[in-house]
Amino acid sequence: QKAKEFELKLEKLRKLREQDAERIKERFARQQRLKDHKTELMVREILSENGLKAEAGKLVEEYDTRMHDRKQALHGRWDAEVAQRVEHQVMKYLNSTPLQAPEHFKGRELLHPGDDPLKSLIRQANEEESFRKATEFV
Repeated sequence: QKAKEFELKLEKLRKLREQDAERIKERFARQQRLKDHKTELMVREILSENGLKAEAGKLVEEYDTRMHDRKQALHGRWDAEVAQRVEHQVMKYLNSTPLQAPEHFKGRELLHPGDDPLKSLIRQANEEESFRKATEFV
């Protein structure tokens, strides 16, 4: 009698374990499908770059290009106005034979404070400030 009851309980437990194992497999498979679906959606969203994202990316790229070009132009001006003048003065000091000044020095070899294009914004701000002070004084 007890052996039969024990076998019935054991059979019930086996069935429960099998059902639990089946549910766990189903849940795992469902979670895996959801995870794959979410990943696929994110990849599609990244790759699609809908209108706003594409426009924003384009604007940022154009701005970066303009800033890079501006920096290159500023560096070119600085090189021509400051660095080459300093280099010419050093070479003139080190060489015993006189050196010919390049044409873009505009007839003068000496470096003046106003030659530095990097300081032009500072000079403009100072000029505006002195003008403002002069107008307040009058």
